[in-house]
Amino acid sequence: MSTHLQEHIRSLYRVIVDNFKNNTHSTERIREVIDEINHDPYALVEQNNPPQYVMRLRTELSNIDKLTSRVKIIAETSFIPAAYAIAEIALAGVVLILFFVKLDPYYEGIVIFTIITSLLISIILLIKDMDNPFEYGHRTFADVDYTPLFDLEKVIT
Repeated sequence: MSTHLQEHIRSLYRVIVDNFKNNTHSTERIREVIDEINHDPYALVEQNNPPQYVMRLRTELSNIDKLTSRVKIIAETSFIPAAYAIAEIALAGVVLILFFVKLDPYYEGIVIFTIITSLLISIILLIKDMDNPFEYGHRTFADVDYTPLFDLEKVIT
């Protein structure tokens, strides 16, 4: 593999990781680097590399472009603003009803009230957390695990 191709692949990796770490999901810079890499297969053909390797490289570049576009769309689209409103209204309604319901004995009623309220609040927080699964560094719990991507740095460098 040519040194230019290796350097371009490292550059693509750095751009992808920077996008995730900065929560930007910019496809423009990724496409610029992919365009740089697209010139490298011609050099590979001239070096008499097998055509299937060259085609595989071009296919994988196309897949990377598609996947980064999907990530951008998922990250920037708010899928469920109506669900937030419905869940918050339902939470307020249930809590208000529980305030006025006679729960005997008193201590058991407090426990039931606390459990139901905590459960509903945690569901709302989970919905908000899952709305953008690609957030990085915001101490969220339902997001994509970037460990394999960051472990790849040991191989690439």
